[in-house]
Amino acid sequence: MGDLEQGMENHQKIIECNLLSDDVVLTGLIDMYAKCRSMQRALSLFEKMSKPDAASWTAIITGYMQNGFVDKALEFYKQMQLAGVEPDSSTFASKLPAYASTGDLEQDMVVTALIDMYAKCGSIQKANELLDKLPKWDLITSNAMIVGYVQNGLLDQGFELFKKMQLVGVKPDRLPASSQLVPNLELLRKNGYKMFDNMPQRDVASWNDIHRMDLLIKP
Repeated sequence: MGDLEQGMENHQKIIECNLLSDDVVLTGLIDMYAKCRSMQRALSLFEKMSKPDAASWTAIITGYMQNGFVDKALEFYKQMQLAGVEPDSSTFASKLPAYASTGDLEQDMVVTALIDMYAKCGSIQKANELLDKLPKWDLITSNAMIVGYVQNGLLDQGFELFKKMQLVGVKPDRLPASSQLVPNLELLRKNGYKMFDNMPQRDVASWNDIHRMDLLIKP
């Protein structure tokens, strides 16, 4: 309902009942304050938690997203990763699509981070939708999507995206050999060879695909 005054009254009752030590209760309060557009109070409660779980991280991150602080949400998402807490796909990925239409998504860093987040949550379709919304693909976001496909075992889709990158003028052979993407590209190359070997007829384009992939991961 967005009733901050009522929410604060409930908060006071929780204090009187000595329930603030319960992380589930704290998470509920964080979510409530976020919905009442009081992120400072939500953050204050979050910082009281000694070891936030996935639900608590979800509450603070989606709270920032709900209130239009995309950069802050992504900052906390990175902190969540550093803390070794895995996103809860049943809650985390399902709450963000409503806020993913913000204009800030035109920034490459934001799109790349969201693609990475959705992929780690196993929501590869949402990640792909973000890539498709971009007016123009670039190397960084395309690579993030390829890594997402590989992480989710979708090697065929990853190799097809690699081919599309070339069609739209994104040159994957500019990628440094030292990149963290190389192990994933090795998997793609093997998958590409599998597809290549099964082709009844090989044209110049298919030969070029394999050749580019070889060049991409050479030391």
